[in-house]
Amino acid sequence: MAGQTILVTGGAGIYWHSHSSTAPEGSFLRILNSIWVILEIRDDLERLFSRTKFDAVIHFAGLKAVGESVANPRRYFDNNLVGTINLYEVMAKYNCKKMVFSSSATVYGQPEKIPCVEDFNLMAMNPYGRTKLFLEEIARDIHKAEPEWCIILLRLPELNVYGHDYPTKDGSAVRDYIHVMDLADGHVAALQKIFTTKDIGCIAYNLGTGRGTSVLEMVTAFEKASGKKIPVKLCPRRPGDATVVYASTEKAEKELGWKAKYGVEEMCRDQWKWASNNPWGYQSKPEK
Repeated sequence: MAGQTILVTGGAGIYWHSHSSTAPEGSFLRILNSIWVILEIRDDLERLFSRTKFDAVIHFAGLKAVGESVANPRRYFDNNLVGTINLYEVMAKYNCKKMVFSSSATVYGQPEKIPCVEDFNLMAMNPYGRTKLFLEEIARDIHKAEPEWCIILLRLPELNVYGHDYPTKDGSAVRDYIHVMDLADGHVAALQKIFTTKDIGCIAYNLGTGRGTSVLEMVTAFEKASGKKIPVKLCPRRPGDATVVYASTEKAEKELGWKAKYGVEEMCRDQWKWASNNPWGYQSKPEK
């Protein structure tokens, strides 16, 4: 991958833009954080591609709140679908036909059994999940019509779940969680697969730890990491949320050579350390 130029859409919060050790060796990453301003305005996107020759795109950008998508589905269809279609069109025009797409485990809906594997039936339960499902189908259709495209679909764990009356051990929903460094490394592994494997086609992989953690278990872990008691308000379920969703990562381990290195304890520890060292987040400290 040496010498490759990679466009990363929606890269804010992914460690490789501030930690060079995570970036593919010898590559140059162009990261766009306010990407949807650009993707929805195709002329701006064309200007970007006309100035820089990109070899591949890692596509994170998109709206991703389940509850909001139920209340305002048109906004999600406009942002997530139209923006990505614009991206595909401009990539094709400038002969950039390699993409790693950050999809979501929400495409599995409420699976009949767990952990989910990549060949399960896909049946998203909410508009956000359906945008990811539709975009996976679009990727497969593009590859079928134009086999020179190489597209890897990475199905990631989803967070932000409400409800305390689920049929689980503590009443809260169960999900997989992933450390941001593992997330970045998984996308780098997918890029390496694209650049080193001929005729890869359009293929999906699950990313995660392969283990389920309840929301309340996550709260307890964060209390331990921070040394602080977290006030918890038990809210009703949100429309569109599933009870238990986590996925098998065996295929990614075997074919991408990737496996999550960190668990919930490390995730909470590192998040608390970062927040403590950066109390204003990515913003500058406001002037008094």
